[in-house]
Amino acid sequence: MARGLVTVAARRWPDDLAGVMREEWLAELAAAGGWRRKLGFAASLAVSPAVDEPSWRERGQGFARAAAVAAGVTLCAALVANVARAAAVFAPLVLFVAAVALVLLGRRVRVSGLLVGAAVFGFLFAGNPVPIMPFMGAVDIAPAVVVWVAGITAVSRWARHLPARYAVGGGLLTLELATVAGSAHAASVLGVPAWSAPAWLPLALLPGDTVAFGPHFPDGSAAFGSLQSSGQAFHASDILLANAAVMTGPLLLCTAFVLASVLRGASGRASTGAASRAAAAQVPTVVIAQAGPVEAPGSAPMPTSGNALTPPGPAVTCQPAARAWRRFTVRAAHVGDDARRIVVGVAAAGAGMAVAPLLSGAPADAEAALPRMLDNTTAFGFGFAEHPAGAGLVALVVAVLAVRAADAHR
Repeated sequence: MARGLVTVAARRWPDDLAGVMREEWLAELAAAGGWRRKLGFAASLAVSPAVDEPSWRERGQGFARAAAVAAGVTLCAALVANVARAAAVFAPLVLFVAAVALVLLGRRVRVSGLLVGAAVFGFLFAGNPVPIMPFMGAVDIAPAVVVWVAGITAVSRWARHLPARYAVGGGLLTLELATVAGSAHAASVLGVPAWSAPAWLPLALLPGDTVAFGPHFPDGSAAFGSLQSSGQAFHASDILLANAAVMTGPLLLCTAFVLASVLRGASGRASTGAASRAAAAQVPTVVIAQAGPVEAPGSAPMPTSGNALTPPGPAVTCQPAARAWRRFTVRAAHVGDDARRIVVGVAAAGAGMAVAPLLSGAPADAEAALPRMLDNTTAFGFGFAEHPAGAGLVALVVAVLAVRAADAHR
């Protein structure tokens, strides 16, 4: 095991150093006494960054920034999805406009599909109380997110070699499969027929009462887990689609953002490769036959000053006053940047703390939630913002994104 860890560590180094480092490390491994010391030495090499790899601090900073982007995209997508559900008949239009906006934003910001999936799972699991949404537990959310992450990862890899329309089609297929996976448990409990599964995605994006199917509850009395309802009549499809809409809305907008980011990267690599090949084709090949300066026939030799390609001239020296002024301006610029980041971050965090408690629009009990659930206008998802820890997390994400946006603008 120790030899395998050393081999893995050496492979991460450049080709001209990998063999040398492997032999040296194996020699040190043979000299180490005891299997614990051998494994400790090999494990430390396996987790240490190579010479051309970022340090663990840089990796941590990069991961924190990527996680903040994923959380910000999820919060934005969920907020827009709630606004769309409150728009009733204009819900599809609001979702379309929001998807276009996220596509434009995704072409400027890179994001990881895996991190977005983790953020969506945490958001749905912590923001939708099971007593209010009867089918919004881990058994419902986890299959949807797992299928979505697997599909969007596969589409991201295929997008490098296929036209954009195939990537868009793969994203829509991924969203369809994720909706079915996330609603399968609810359908089995409610008795909704499986043949209606292909229609769950489009119906979840439309206003409620568009189509009704499944068992009918004429007296409005039903019990789904901890949800006890009584009142107006409804179909099982109403409960199914209301739960599916809570997952489908944010996932739809996150899909648009991730696909735009992936397609931007694929098109950028293609254009860069084409430009480099075109430039290489236009640059002529120059063969230098001698190492000294090239002289015209009959001309006097050109004087040199230690470098055959550098004409003679007065030596330029940097005065101490100029060096001191340069150091002062660099330090002043760093202080100005830090102060600007602090001001932007604190202001954004304060705004996030003020707005976060207003985002949760969940009713206090199931009796008030049922009518809004049936017409698909329920605004769930931000239940965690009612707690100080949840509001603080929202404020932290907003502050990090605001500082990043300010740095990019500068």
